[in-house]
Amino acid sequence: MSSKWVLIVQTDANGTPIHFKARVVARDFTQVQGIEFKETFAPTLCILPMRLVLGIIVAFNLELHHLDIETTFLHGDLEEEIYMEQAPHFQDSKHPSFVCKVKSQFMV
Repeated sequence: MSSKWVLIVQTDANGTPIHFKARVVARDFTQVQGIEFKETFAPTLCILPMRLVLGIIVAFNLELHHLDIETTFLHGDLEEEIYMEQAPHFQDSKHPSFVCKVKSQFMV
């Protein structure tokens, strides 16, 4: 499984950078035909569009009969061992072929 960097710059109201954040995320584009090949999964729920929809329902006094949300497993325990390649531009020069083991749960 490959990985990529997600870089975020948080700015204040004037556009001046106040925080620089970086994280490595795993990328897995290996769908196998016949096993969830035609399925599409949303990784997370955006709260703003959901609040907009719920606000419209309340404003027009409508009824909501069903709400189905699929979420990702952000803090779940993994049953399998998962490995990913070293992050781009952050590779061990002594061991370039080594891989990283993904932790099965978050430490507090």
